[in-house]
Amino acid sequence: MKLSAMAARDAIAQRRLLAAAEALAGRMGLAAELVAALAVRARDRRVGAVLQREAVADLLEAIEAAAQARDAARAKARAKAQASDHEASDHGNTKTTKNTKDGE
Repeated sequence: MKLSAMAARDAIAQRRLLAAAEALAGRMGLAAELVAALAVRARDRRVGAVLQREAVADLLEAIEAAAQARDAARAKARAKAQASDHEASDHGNTKTTKNTKDGE
């Protein structure tokens, strides 16, 4: 691959990475600093690439933690709703049973 083509593709990938990271971080309610770290600049491109990969790893770890917290909250809400439904169902069955017994 020619250096000019590689540089152009690298620039496009960089813009896509930042745009996707900003959108996802915003959706997950994550700190803007995590995304800002992706726009790292260094004199040596290899150093910049390492720093950016570290920032990507930090962002992905934060997204995973946020997703786990969301999943736990949803599971808790679901369990609470099921318990409430079960309790309501039990009360309904009790009334039906009492009505049936009373009618006999």
